[in-house]
Amino acid sequence: MAFYIVSYDLIKEKNYVRLEKAILSIAFKAKKVLFTVWIIESNRTATNLVEALFQHIDNDDKILVSEINRDSISWVNINDAESNWLQDNL
Repeated sequence: MAFYIVSYDLIKEKNYVRLEKAILSIAFKAKKVLFTVWIIESNRTATNLVEALFQHIDNDDKILVSEINRDSISWVNINDAESNWLQDNL
């Protein structure tokens, strides 16, 4: 299992609910930390995650997935619930 940051821009049709359901379906753990940024735990690779999520967006939308760990991420001014989740899970 690894943790990943998942970030996306939905361009024309902004069907956030569809994509967020897809993110939750492929993650062991998941937390939305910013409007279009999630931290997830999964046993898939970053490439596999992008391929799985691409099925739930339009061709002009953008997704970025990158593996992260406790030493490779830092944050400021994130709500307490999200900050606590990051501290407890990464």
